Amino acid sequence: ELDLRRSLESPSQVPVLRYTTDDPTPQPLRVAVVEDFEGGFGRMRSRAVEPREGFTPTDPLLGVPESIGRDQRTIVVEDNGIAAPQLPLPWLTRSADLGGIAWAMGADGTARVQRTPGTYSASFIELDPQDEDFVDALEAGGDEVVDETAYRDSYLTLDSGSVVEITELAESLGSPDDTPIEAAQAIQEYLRDPQFDYSLDLPTRPEGRDPIVHFLETKVGYCQQFAATMTLLARSRGI
Repeated sequence: ELDLRRSLESPSQVPVLRYTTDDPTPQPLRVAVVEDFEGGFGRMRSRAVEPREGFTPTDPLLGVPESIGRDQRTIVVEDNGIAAPQLPLPWLTRSADLGGIAWAMGADGTARVQRTPGTYSASFIELDPQDEDFVDALEAGGDEVVDETAYRDSYLTLDSGSVVEITELAESLGSPDDTPIEAAQAIQEYLRDPQFDYSLDLPTRPEGRDPIVHFLETKVGYCQQFAATMTLLARSRGI
């Protein structure tokens, strides 16, 4: 289970992985996917199959329209301290050289390795979608449901402690006629405003005050506050 607070408050400064890449804006490396959020906890999983020698990933661009811009990038891990079976790789990995160590990758982009490689390299694709690409995809898809699980009622539920503040704020961002993409962009723009400060040192929260309400008032937080607030605001708009 994911314990984000303990992770962020860890005092250790020991590097666990060193790498170089030709990606000018490096993306996070994927180890596991957090899903099935229940009761405030999320379970980390990997859908990678059993490692095998000579494994070749499925083309990561299958189903991606040719109109979407893309660049081929590389990553060279020079010092890896992540123990097997986990193998940190970028999203949309096209190939990897692990020096002959058996490995495999799942449809969720996570990988498993038979034993820990001290060094390895990989090539991957970086997509550069524009606003019109999302609009075109929505129009082309019609009423097709891509992911049935994304429409669970529980994924649109708002927390009782912040439902009033979240609902009022969400309604003030953008327009009621906005598409889901436009609504999400309006929320994103709000949370990226200079009035918000990113800091691991949070202002003291009065006893009993909802943490999201406190964040909206102080506008100081780290990834957990920003991500949770973005999620709740999106849910309020039906996303």
